[in-house]
Amino acid sequence: MLEKDLQKKAEGIFKDIGVLTTSFDYRIKGAKVVDLIGFTADDKGNLEPTVIAELEKKFSPLAINSAYKLAEDVGVNYFCIVTPKVVSWYEIKDEEIIPLKEPPTLKSESKANFKTEKLLSLIEFLRNRGLTEEDIAEVVADLLLIHFYLQKHRHILEGASFKQLLSWAQDEFSQLPGWVDDRHYEHIDLDYLYSTVKSWSIFNITGYTVVEIFDKILGGRRHANLSMPHSLRKLVGEFLKAMNTINNPTIIDPACGHAGLLNEVACNYPKPTAWGMEINPKISRFAGIVSIASNKAINIINEDSLGEDLPSHYIEGFDVVSTVPAFGVQLNKKIKPLLQETTTSDGDILWLSLAVELAKPGGVISVTVPEGVLFQAQKQSLRNKILEHCCLEGIISLPNGTFYPAASVKSSILFLRRKRPDISQPFEVFVGEIENLRRGKFDDEEIKEMIDTFSTYQKEVAIKQ
Repeated sequence: MLEKDLQKKAEGIFKDIGVLTTSFDYRIKGAKVVDLIGFTADDKGNLEPTVIAELEKKFSPLAINSAYKLAEDVGVNYFCIVTPKVVSWYEIKDEEIIPLKEPPTLKSESKANFKTEKLLSLIEFLRNRGLTEEDIAEVVADLLLIHFYLQKHRHILEGASFKQLLSWAQDEFSQLPGWVDDRHYEHIDLDYLYSTVKSWSIFNITGYTVVEIFDKILGGRRHANLSMPHSLRKLVGEFLKAMNTINNPTIIDPACGHAGLLNEVACNYPKPTAWGMEINPKISRFAGIVSIASNKAINIINEDSLGEDLPSHYIEGFDVVSTVPAFGVQLNKKIKPLLQETTTSDGDILWLSLAVELAKPGGVISVTVPEGVLFQAQKQSLRNKILEHCCLEGIISLPNGTFYPAASVKSSILFLRRKRPDISQPFEVFVGEIENLRRGKFDDEEIKEMIDTFSTYQKEVAIKQ
């Protein structure tokens, strides 16, 4: 059996008895090296060494004595000898080696989901060193990169410095958009950061978790997409799921922010192919980290989607388009959009037009717009153009303050379907109004009821593809 196969076998054995994470070639006391060490969590959630393994080509009594000495040096009570044919277990009790007929059962616990409350002390630590919210988000992004690097390689690299780990992680995920700034580390205790990221290894960090982390740190200061409440993202995702009939659709958010909405929409499907575009290089990097955590095929592009560089699938169009663009923005250039006969620099018109243009015939769209788009007299021609190219299947009116502080205007979400010859405007349109917004949160029961009602509407009224 090859060495890598033996390592894989030993890792599987450790996993079966409750080990949370492992490290190969674990160095102790100078030149001494343990072939494999397994960690479990103590009562406070910190990793502690629990068991070691010696990997041998053939079983030898000498290996038992060697492993016993290493186990004592590490401070663990269990060790095993792993060979291609035999696995033998031992317990150290009162300085004696006791052979075991069965492997020990350690404190078996699956990885719990990471709670963002664990970030509070880290955020306070970084804030006290003069870092802004965006600086803090960059440092946390680096810690997450290191976490995913260690998870991917399934071991902790003892002896590596924080800077080394960060460099390796950045190389591993070099495809991430945006750029890296390491000036934040000049006056930070790197040992503290190192111990922090190691403590995360016992947790499961998903795309939803990373979105919540950046929500908490950034708080909507830069982008309406950042301040979209989680329950509202869920509503949009469920509405689009009810509208779309493609099992593994192509999805795009042309103003994705940190990919909170994009992650929500993509995670409703087993194997979607998704793109997010974000003009801000730092925010696009945060979105890239969400894409790593989500385990979905989410591609983040640091580009201006109102420019010319759209993904190659743009030619065919996308099955699902979902976006929360910035409101009331005037561009420094004029563009002729699909939904208007003349050029304009009005961002509200351009974003809405882009969302429609990106959808393939039969594709579904959610786009958040200020209510002026729906009710202002001067926008009547725009509304006519929308209905010329799309079926309107739903409108959700949102309360004031939904996107505060990024935007304070009252807004609505439009749910559209790009027309094709066999699709026409349904006689009835679903209209809903969310009334309850308390401390930035919606009433979950109200959201659930609206999702259920819209799903029924799609089945009974709306024209399907």
